[in-house]
Amino acid sequence: MRRPTDPTPPEPTPEFLAGQLVMPRLDGAMPIGGPDYERVRNWIQVDGIGGFIVFGGSRDHTPKMLNHLQSLSRLPLLFSSDLEEGAGQQVAGFPRLPSAMAVAAAAGEDWARRAGSETARGAKEVGIHWVFAPVCDVNRDPKNPIINVRAFGDDPARAGALAAEFLQGLQEAGIAGCAKHFPGHGGLDRDSHSDLAVLRTKIGDWNEGDRLPFAAAFASRAASAMLGHIAWPAVDEREEMPASLSRKAVEFLRREMKFEGLLVTDALDMKGVSLRFSQEKAAVLAIEAGVDILLHPEDAGRLVARLRERAVQNPSFRMAVTSTSHRILRFKQNWTARGSLLKGDPETPDFASDLARAAVTLLRMDGELLPFPKGIRKGIAALAVSDERQPPRVSLPFEEALRARTPDLKWLGEFRGRAPEMPPSALEPYERVVLATFSRGRAGRGTSGLGSETEKWLSSLSLRPLPIVAAAFGSPYVLSAAKAARAMFAAYSECDSSCQAVASALYGEYPVRGKCPVSIPGIAERGAGIVWVGA
Repeated sequence: MRRPTDPTPPEPTPEFLAGQLVMPRLDGAMPIGGPDYERVRNWIQVDGIGGFIVFGGSRDHTPKMLNHLQSLSRLPLLFSSDLEEGAGQQVAGFPRLPSAMAVAAAAGEDWARRAGSETARGAKEVGIHWVFAPVCDVNRDPKNPIINVRAFGDDPARAGALAAEFLQGLQEAGIAGCAKHFPGHGGLDRDSHSDLAVLRTKIGDWNEGDRLPFAAAFASRAASAMLGHIAWPAVDEREEMPASLSRKAVEFLRREMKFEGLLVTDALDMKGVSLRFSQEKAAVLAIEAGVDILLHPEDAGRLVARLRERAVQNPSFRMAVTSTSHRILRFKQNWTARGSLLKGDPETPDFASDLARAAVTLLRMDGELLPFPKGIRKGIAALAVSDERQPPRVSLPFEEALRARTPDLKWLGEFRGRAPEMPPSALEPYERVVLATFSRGRAGRGTSGLGSETEKWLSSLSLRPLPIVAAAFGSPYVLSAAKAARAMFAAYSECDSSCQAVASALYGEYPVRGKCPVSIPGIAERGAGIVWVGA
């Protein structure tokens, strides 16, 4: 094996090209120099790693670092990232966009296409070539622990139309998209980060539901598709075999769905795979099944070494590696700009704010409470409840937006992963009480919602008449536990722009026209939304 300091790259033999199939994690904030950098440099120059999935970083540093790494590689590096909510989802310095469900709720213009275009602008500036979006899952189960607001809603046809529009905006701007998580994660009660999920839908029902967004994305020439760690007995009878490693699932994609783009596994360190297979076994199964990219392995260097050994020992595996690596190289020719930063277009001013306002949905109205009066007003209080996976003070942007309009706001606290430490009677002295909820699907959590104790507290508010206005940031489904609220807003997102948009809506500063893209048990049907012109 060549030493890391040897400047002469190996010939692109199948053994060398095995590294093109492996895409490990890269810290976007990694400094150039130091042990982490040396490990990455070794992956590139010795193991022939073909690209990275980028997490974190900053608008100033990450583009320079990625460009430097390109200069180390004989073959173009392919940089990917989870940017479902724009470049700001990963890279500091960019605004985070509202979620896919917020896009679906937004009234008016072609928000999905514009969200794709805006995501592409940020990706180009950073140096990302491949975005793992859109989510094509249909959120059929309100208790789904991981998809939730990442989906465009619970209507398969509309989700497909919006996924196609997002892809058009993204790929017309020069960034590759990815339809995920095939064959559909939105109707499942298990998070594949924690264990293997099982899709028990019959093919006929699947054709009328989960299939539609993927079919629409493929018709819009999606550059790639991600296979989920989801067993699919209707296609592969082995209930321990995830679609991400299944030859039958890949054949279904290629033959029945007529999909010709690149195929990538979901992250190989997720327990949906790792509880049942070693990373080496999972990788071999995926390659033999016809998958192209092995995403986020636990140990990229060790995996490449094992793939090279198998390519030497097994002629059919060697042929599979050769064929796959050539497909990857063609993908790179189409989607990368070798050796220099991709130049992003200018940002669209206030796009995140405009989208957030268009998405805000009024689900219940009380003319005695809305709009709020501005200025010094001692009768307005607010509190926030959040799930335990939320970062501390996730509600701070919302609190600040309220306080800018009502300086004497009484902030009662943020209660993270626990019920508020006050009886409902403590809210009686106020003329208006804003109840903000922050919750969404969280990787590895295994459940959705605010937790049983918090939801029990919310239900207890119904025992007395209280002037509550509920505002759901993230999951709208938590409003089912807040039936005591006399007015209700849904924002579908926790980003700063959504916090500002809801605060502005409370004071009647713009017309509210959003329509809910999901049914909320006991609260609203899909398509609900009161048009309110504001103050």
